[in-house]
Amino acid sequence: MSGSGSAGDSARRAARSKWTKRLGRLGFLAKGLVYAVVALIAIEVARGEKRKAESEEGAITHLAEESFGEALLIVLAIGLAGYALWRLRVAILGPPGESGAHAAMERVGSIVLAVVYASLCVYTVRFLTSDTAHGGTKPDEVTKNLLDQDYGVALVIALGVVMFGVAAYEAYKGLTQAFLDDLETERMSEAERKLATFGGTAGYTALAVVSLVIGYFLIKAAVEHDPKEAVGLDGALQELVTRDLGPLLLWIVAVGLLIYAGYCVIQSRYRRL
Repeated sequence: MSGSGSAGDSARRAARSKWTKRLGRLGFLAKGLVYAVVALIAIEVARGEKRKAESEEGAITHLAEESFGEALLIVLAIGLAGYALWRLRVAILGPPGESGAHAAMERVGSIVLAVVYASLCVYTVRFLTSDTAHGGTKPDEVTKNLLDQDYGVALVIALGVVMFGVAAYEAYKGLTQAFLDDLETERMSEAERKLATFGGTAGYTALAVVSLVIGYFLIKAAVEHDPKEAVGLDGALQELVTRDLGPLLLWIVAVGLLIYAGYCVIQSRYRRL
Protein backbone atom coordinates (compact mmCIF):
# COMPACT_ATOMS: atom_id res chain seq x y z
CA MET A 1 0.00 0.00 0.00
CA SER A 2 1.30 3.47 -0.83
CA GLY A 3 2.24 6.01 1.80
CA SER A 4 -0.58 8.29 0.67
CA GLY A 5 -3.07 5.42 1.11
CA SER A 6 -1.82 4.75 4.63
CA ALA A 7 -2.09 8.43 5.49
CA GLY A 8 -5.65 8.47 4.16
CA ASP A 9 -6.59 5.42 6.22
CA SER A 10 -5.10 7.00 9.33
CA ALA A 11 -7.07 10.18 8.73
CA ARG A 12 -10.30 8.21 8.40
CA ARG A 13 -9.61 6.22 11.57
CA ALA A 14 -8.95 9.45 13.47
CA ALA A 15 -12.14 10.95 12.04
CA ARG A 16 -14.18 7.99 13.32
CA SER A 17 -12.62 8.15 16.79
CA LYS A 18 -14.98 8.48 19.76
CA TRP A 19 -12.60 11.09 21.12
CA THR A 20 -13.15 13.18 18.00
CA LYS A 21 -16.89 13.08 18.65
CA ARG A 22 -16.41 13.98 22.31
CA LEU A 23 -14.17 16.87 21.37
CA GLY A 24 -16.79 17.90 18.82
CA ARG A 25 -19.42 18.13 21.57
CA LEU A 26 -17.04 20.18 23.69
CA GLY A 27 -16.43 22.30 20.61
CA PHE A 28 -20.10 23.24 20.37
CA LEU A 29 -19.93 24.46 23.98
CA ALA A 30 -16.85 26.55 23.12
CA LYS A 31 -18.58 27.95 20.05
CA GLY A 32 -21.59 28.87 22.18
CA LEU A 33 -19.39 30.62 24.73
CA VAL A 34 -17.72 32.76 22.06
CA TYR A 35 -21.05 33.78 20.50
CA ALA A 36 -22.50 34.50 23.95
CA VAL A 37 -19.70 36.97 24.73
CA VAL A 38 -20.02 38.63 21.30
CA ALA A 39 -23.80 38.92 21.77
CA LEU A 40 -23.53 40.41 25.27
CA ILE A 41 -21.05 43.03 24.05
CA ALA A 42 -23.33 43.81 21.10
CA ILE A 43 -26.22 44.31 23.54
CA GLU A 44 -24.08 46.84 25.42
CA VAL A 45 -23.49 48.69 22.15
CA ALA A 46 -27.22 48.64 21.38
CA ARG A 47 -27.88 50.14 24.82
CA GLY A 48 -25.60 53.05 23.94
CA GLU A 49 -22.45 51.89 25.72
CA LYS A 50 -19.12 53.11 24.37
CA ARG A 51 -17.64 49.64 23.91
CA LYS A 52 -17.17 48.59 20.32
CA ALA A 53 -18.88 45.43 19.10
CA GLU A 54 -16.32 42.67 18.99
CA SER A 55 -15.42 39.77 16.74
CA GLU A 56 -14.67 36.23 17.86
CA GLU A 57 -11.05 37.18 18.55
CA GLY A 58 -12.23 40.24 20.48
CA ALA A 59 -14.46 37.98 22.55
CA ILE A 60 -11.45 35.81 23.41
CA THR A 61 -9.56 38.90 24.52
CA HIS A 62 -12.55 39.92 26.64
CA LEU A 63 -12.67 36.51 28.32
CA ALA A 64 -8.99 36.80 29.19
CA GLU A 65 -9.73 39.92 31.22
CA GLU A 66 -11.89 37.97 33.66
CA SER A 67 -10.43 36.76 36.97
CA PHE A 68 -10.82 33.14 35.83
CA GLY A 69 -9.81 34.03 32.28
CA GLU A 70 -6.72 31.84 31.89
CA ALA A 71 -8.46 28.63 32.97
CA LEU A 72 -11.44 29.52 30.78
CA LEU A 73 -9.21 30.13 27.76
CA ILE A 74 -7.53 26.75 28.22
CA VAL A 75 -10.92 25.03 28.13
CA LEU A 76 -11.93 27.25 25.20
CA ALA A 77 -8.79 26.33 23.23
CA ILE A 78 -9.51 22.62 23.73
CA GLY A 79 -13.12 23.13 22.69
CA LEU A 80 -12.21 25.13 19.58
CA ALA A 81 -9.69 22.46 18.60
CA GLY A 82 -12.39 19.83 19.12
CA TYR A 83 -14.87 21.67 16.94
CA ALA A 84 -12.25 22.12 14.19
CA LEU A 85 -11.41 18.39 14.33
CA TRP A 86 -15.08 17.45 14.17
CA ARG A 87 -15.60 19.69 11.15
CA LEU A 88 -12.56 18.04 9.56
CA ARG A 89 -14.22 14.69 10.24
CA VAL A 90 -17.37 15.85 8.43
CA ALA A 91 -15.22 17.07 5.51
CA ILE A 92 -13.56 13.64 5.25
CA LEU A 93 -16.51 11.31 5.88
CA GLY A 94 -19.45 13.56 5.06
CA PRO A 95 -22.37 14.48 7.34
CA PRO A 96 -24.00 11.52 9.13
CA GLY A 97 -26.83 9.92 7.18
CA GLU A 98 -26.71 12.35 4.25
CA SER A 99 -25.66 12.14 0.61
CA GLY A 100 -25.99 14.05 -2.62
CA ALA A 101 -25.69 17.80 -3.18
CA HIS A 102 -26.56 18.75 0.40
CA ALA A 103 -23.82 16.49 1.76
CA ALA A 104 -21.32 17.98 -0.72
CA MET A 105 -22.21 21.50 0.43
CA GLU A 106 -21.83 20.42 4.04
CA ARG A 107 -18.36 19.03 3.30
CA VAL A 108 -17.23 22.26 1.67
CA GLY A 109 -18.66 24.33 4.49
CA SER A 110 -16.96 22.08 7.03
CA ILE A 111 -13.57 22.72 5.43
CA VAL A 112 -14.10 26.47 5.81
CA LEU A 113 -15.31 26.14 9.40
CA ALA A 114 -12.43 23.83 10.28
CA VAL A 115 -9.97 26.48 9.10
CA VAL A 116 -11.81 29.31 10.90
CA TYR A 117 -12.06 27.54 14.26
CA ALA A 118 -8.55 26.10 14.03
CA SER A 119 -7.36 29.69 13.53
CA LEU A 120 -9.33 30.81 16.59
CA CYS A 121 -7.78 27.95 18.56
CA VAL A 122 -4.28 29.02 17.46
CA TYR A 123 -5.10 32.63 18.39
CA THR A 124 -6.24 31.49 21.85
CA VAL A 125 -3.11 29.41 22.41
CA ARG A 126 -0.89 32.28 21.28
CA PHE A 127 -2.75 34.59 23.64
CA LEU A 128 -2.19 32.18 26.52
CA THR A 129 1.52 31.70 25.81
CA SER A 130 2.46 35.34 25.25
CA ASP A 131 2.87 38.28 27.58
CA THR A 132 0.82 40.51 25.30
CA ALA A 133 -2.14 39.79 23.07
CA HIS A 134 -1.45 39.11 19.42
CA GLY A 135 -3.64 41.31 17.29
CA GLY A 136 -5.76 39.47 14.78
CA THR A 137 -5.61 40.18 11.09
CA LYS A 138 -8.25 42.78 10.33
CA PRO A 139 -10.66 42.25 7.44
CA ASP A 140 -9.57 45.49 5.77
CA GLU A 141 -5.91 44.34 5.81
CA VAL A 142 -6.83 41.05 4.19
CA THR A 143 -9.03 42.82 1.65
CA LYS A 144 -6.28 45.34 0.82
CA ASN A 145 -3.85 42.51 0.11
CA LEU A 146 -6.41 40.84 -2.13
CA LEU A 147 -7.30 44.05 -3.98
CA ASP A 148 -3.61 44.62 -4.73
CA GLN A 149 -3.41 41.29 -6.55
CA ASP A 150 -4.29 40.54 -10.16
CA TYR A 151 -8.01 39.80 -10.36
CA GLY A 152 -8.24 40.96 -6.73
CA VAL A 153 -11.41 42.97 -7.28
CA ALA A 154 -13.15 39.99 -8.85
CA LEU A 155 -11.98 37.75 -6.00
CA VAL A 156 -13.27 40.10 -3.28
CA ILE A 157 -16.61 40.40 -5.11
CA ALA A 158 -16.69 36.60 -5.29
CA LEU A 159 -16.09 36.43 -1.52
CA GLY A 160 -18.96 38.85 -1.01
CA VAL A 161 -21.22 36.69 -3.18
CA VAL A 162 -20.13 33.65 -1.15
CA MET A 163 -21.18 35.47 2.03
CA PHE A 164 -24.56 36.16 0.40
CA GLY A 165 -24.75 32.43 -0.26
CA VAL A 166 -23.88 31.71 3.36
CA ALA A 167 -26.57 34.16 4.46
CA ALA A 168 -29.12 32.47 2.19
CA TYR A 169 -28.18 29.04 3.54
CA GLU A 170 -28.40 30.22 7.15
CA ALA A 171 -31.75 31.86 6.45
CA TYR A 172 -32.96 28.68 4.77
CA LYS A 173 -31.93 26.55 7.75
CA GLY A 174 -33.54 28.97 10.18
CA LEU A 175 -36.81 29.64 8.38
CA THR A 176 -37.44 26.06 7.21
CA GLN A 177 -36.13 24.58 10.49
CA ALA A 178 -33.93 22.22 8.46
CA PHE A 179 -31.44 22.36 11.34
CA LEU A 180 -33.66 19.87 13.18
CA ASP A 181 -32.36 17.20 10.78
CA ASP A 182 -28.92 17.72 12.37
CA LEU A 183 -30.23 16.85 15.83
CA GLU A 184 -31.11 13.55 17.49
CA THR A 185 -34.64 14.76 18.10
CA GLU A 186 -35.79 11.25 18.98
CA ARG A 187 -33.79 11.59 22.21
CA MET A 188 -35.42 14.90 23.14
CA SER A 189 -38.38 15.57 25.35
CA GLU A 190 -41.19 17.69 23.90
CA ALA A 191 -39.97 20.73 25.84
CA GLU A 192 -36.38 20.25 24.60
CA ARG A 193 -37.57 19.93 21.02
CA LYS A 194 -39.57 23.18 21.28
CA LEU A 195 -36.56 24.94 22.82
CA ALA A 196 -34.25 23.63 20.09
CA THR A 197 -36.73 24.72 17.39
CA PHE A 198 -36.96 28.24 18.80
CA GLY A 199 -33.20 28.53 19.38
CA GLY A 200 -32.25 27.32 15.92
CA THR A 201 -34.82 29.48 14.13
CA ALA A 202 -33.83 32.69 15.91
CA GLY A 203 -30.12 31.89 15.92
CA TYR A 204 -29.70 31.01 12.26
CA THR A 205 -31.80 34.01 11.24
CA ALA A 206 -29.51 36.31 13.24
CA LEU A 207 -26.43 34.71 11.66
CA ALA A 208 -27.98 35.27 8.22
CA VAL A 209 -28.34 39.00 8.87
CA VAL A 210 -24.70 39.30 9.97
CA SER A 211 -23.43 37.31 6.96
CA LEU A 212 -25.54 39.48 4.63
CA VAL A 213 -23.99 42.67 6.04
CA ILE A 214 -20.45 41.26 5.74
CA GLY A 215 -21.10 40.25 2.13
CA TYR A 216 -22.52 43.69 1.27
CA PHE A 217 -19.48 45.54 2.61
CA LEU A 218 -17.03 43.16 0.91
CA ILE A 219 -18.65 43.92 -2.45
CA LYS A 220 -18.77 47.64 -1.62
CA ALA A 221 -15.05 47.54 -0.78
CA ALA A 222 -14.29 45.90 -4.13
CA VAL A 223 -16.45 48.25 -6.23
CA GLU A 224 -15.06 51.36 -4.52
CA HIS A 225 -11.59 49.80 -4.21
CA ASP A 226 -11.60 50.85 -0.56
CA PRO A 227 -10.46 48.04 1.77
CA LYS A 228 -11.63 50.02 4.81
CA GLU A 229 -15.19 49.24 3.74
CA ALA A 230 -14.58 45.53 4.42
CA VAL A 231 -15.86 44.32 7.79
CA GLY A 232 -15.87 41.16 9.86
CA LEU A 233 -18.34 40.06 12.50
CA ASP A 234 -17.48 43.00 14.75
CA GLY A 235 -17.74 45.47 11.88
CA ALA A 236 -21.06 44.04 10.76
CA LEU A 237 -22.55 44.56 14.22
CA GLN A 238 -21.03 48.04 14.43
CA GLU A 239 -22.46 48.99 11.04
CA LEU A 240 -25.95 47.94 12.10
CA VAL A 241 -26.03 50.44 14.95
CA THR A 242 -25.15 53.38 12.64
CA ARG A 243 -28.11 52.84 10.29
CA ASP A 244 -31.71 53.99 10.51
CA LEU A 245 -33.41 51.78 13.07
CA GLY A 246 -29.90 50.40 13.65
CA PRO A 247 -30.02 50.17 17.46
CA LEU A 248 -33.29 48.26 17.27
CA LEU A 249 -31.93 45.93 14.58
CA LEU A 250 -28.71 45.43 16.57
CA TRP A 251 -30.81 44.55 19.62
CA ILE A 252 -32.67 41.93 17.59
CA VAL A 253 -29.50 40.48 16.07
CA ALA A 254 -27.62 40.52 19.40
CA VAL A 255 -30.44 38.69 21.17
CA GLY A 256 -30.57 36.29 18.21
CA LEU A 257 -26.84 35.57 18.57
CA LEU A 258 -27.32 35.02 22.29
CA ILE A 259 -30.10 32.56 21.54
CA TYR A 260 -27.82 30.89 18.97
CA ALA A 261 -25.22 30.51 21.73
CA GLY A 262 -27.83 28.63 23.73
CA TYR A 263 -28.64 26.53 20.67
CA CYS A 264 -24.96 25.58 20.49
CA VAL A 265 -25.32 24.15 24.02
CA ILE A 266 -28.25 22.06 22.78
CA GLN A 267 -26.12 20.88 19.86
CA SER A 268 -23.37 19.85 22.24
CA ARG A 269 -25.74 17.20 23.58
CA TYR A 270 -27.99 16.28 20.68
CA ARG A 271 -26.06 16.99 17.47
CA ARG A 272 -25.72 13.97 15.18
CA LEU A 273 -21.99 13.26 15.23
